[in-house]
Amino acid sequence: MTQRFLLLFCLLAFFPSWSQVGTGSPYSFGGLGEINYRGNHWTRAMGGVEFYTDSIHVDFNNPASLSSLKMTNFSLGLDYRNTTLKDNQSTHAVTTSSLNYMGVSIPTKYFGFNFGLLPYSSVGYRQEYRNVEEEATEIQRYEGNGGLNMAFVSVGFKIHKWWSVGAMLRYGFGNITHRSSQLIENVDRTTFLESNSSMSGVSYKFSTLLKVPLGQQRLHFYSAYTPKATINSQNAEVFTTLSTSTSSVGQQLIVDLAASGLDETVMILPQSLSFGFGIGRVKKWFVGGQYQTIATSDFRNDFITLDGLSYENGNKKPFFADVDYDIAPVQPHAVWDGVVQKDSMWCYPHEGHYKMRLRQVRKNWDKWKKKAKTLRKWVLENFASEKQHKLFAESVYGEDLESWAQDLNSNVIVNE
Repeated sequence: MTQRFLLLFCLLAFFPSWSQVGTGSPYSFGGLGEINYRGNHWTRAMGGVEFYTDSIHVDFNNPASLSSLKMTNFSLGLDYRNTTLKDNQSTHAVTTSSLNYMGVSIPTKYFGFNFGLLPYSSVGYRQEYRNVEEEATEIQRYEGNGGLNMAFVSVGFKIHKWWSVGAMLRYGFGNITHRSSQLIENVDRTTFLESNSSMSGVSYKFSTLLKVPLGQQRLHFYSAYTPKATINSQNAEVFTTLSTSTSSVGQQLIVDLAASGLDETVMILPQSLSFGFGIGRVKKWFVGGQYQTIATSDFRNDFITLDGLSYENGNKKPFFADVDYDIAPVQPHAVWDGVVQKDSMWCYPHEGHYKMRLRQVRKNWDKWKKKAKTLRKWVLENFASEKQHKLFAESVYGEDLESWAQDLNSNVIVNE
């Protein structure tokens, strides 16, 4: 028995190192990546229904199922995916494999409990774009890896012979790294940007299951609730230049994320609510259905953003790429008498934020060009020379411009 638990401990310790390589989809860039765990093999065989229970199986998504457990249960799952990516010109196949879940469930006289590890999400993508010009070919590469793991402990017990409840405590941890590079043919230096997030946080889940006898059948009523939770992220971003001929590292620039408030951010994991209903006969048959709603609009990740990707519904977007800045006295070398006065105030943009905006504009040029056209129209309408001259005159002479113009004409002396 001791050897089995020692083996389990070694597996759990090794698990995070390769649980996060669970996807090859470019869509894993957004959010925390692609959500991995959707139930163990028992749940998937039931079409995703979480609330069918017996004495030897446990669903990690339903802690209330632990109340029916009669035997110690060790669960280990592997995930194999074969993904086909297509565009207008080519087709690519991506194959990934990873651990999907691992846990131990133990019954006691009054309750059941379990613990284990789950790969909550995975990031794994690699893309390359070539921009062929007459002078040189520009190659841009984007890749990312990592993910969020969940260590959990759950307990479930009966408060009535028909009614079970359960609760789960999850501790999330992991790292996500995004890298981008720009290479120009016949240019020795390549520029790399690496953005890293180290995450941790606690979340909860509660479930309840009611089994009501109906003759030889049983009616199953199930509900589960996951409150909104926060994941704290420690962020870092580094620019690096690399020689393509000698592979030597050139300059490194650590972005001052603290200036833009992005060195420490908070991610919001959305709340979810599930309902299920089923009917069956013990060890004979069962039929049921489940509905789940997830408030995905609650999710937020301020550090890693992507134009066109939004987690909020109905928010108005600005017509420009706004940049955070501070207002401070003008620099001495910028003073220009009659134009930029010595006591003038100057706007100093936050370096990390404006570089982030530059990357967003470069990656999604069409979107920002459209916004620029909208802004141009607004500027031309509201800042036309006649309108601004009128506002200037009103600020000096008041709104009665006609009387002022008549007085001015009467005082004009014409030399013949």
